[in-house]
Amino acid sequence: MYVGGDAYPTANNGNYTVAPGKYPYNSGEMSGESSYTFGPIDVSDYSEGIHIIAHAVTCENMTNSNAFMGLEAYPVPFDTEVNLRYSTSFDTDLTIEIYNMTGTLLRSYRIDNHSKNTEDVLQVDLSNTDNQLFLVRMTTNKGVIVKKIVSSSIKKH
Repeated sequence: MYVGGDAYPTANNGNYTVAPGKYPYNSGEMSGESSYTFGPIDVSDYSEGIHIIAHAVTCENMTNSNAFMGLEAYPVPFDTEVNLRYSTSFDTDLTIEIYNMTGTLLRSYRIDNHSKNTEDVLQVDLSNTDNQLFLVRMTTNKGVIVKKIVSSSIKKH
């Protein structure tokens, strides 16, 4: 965490930086905390106001820490079709959605009663889409995975 009178902390070279390693207050590695408190911090020298920057790495909160979800796309880059291999360590209904980079939903697939510890493959035809980067989102009853995939050829419309 950075607290100071300047908008950003200063690196060793004198330039402003937002690199978390340059923040003076560091809690170290944390696991499972929902709140964290430290201080007090003396801000009496900052009569013009203070700036606070907090850096955090967050993960999807899963109700069962032993739960596993896997999503793999191949081939990447792909030409017209991409295969999505998915698996979970729990029985679940799931949804696989494909978005373009503007956030438009291009495809949505609902899979009911996916059995735990099985791998299934969904073949997706994206031949009518432009050559671009896509986001693939898999949602289960225990969490979400998002992967990036890219197409490799110029599509003909």
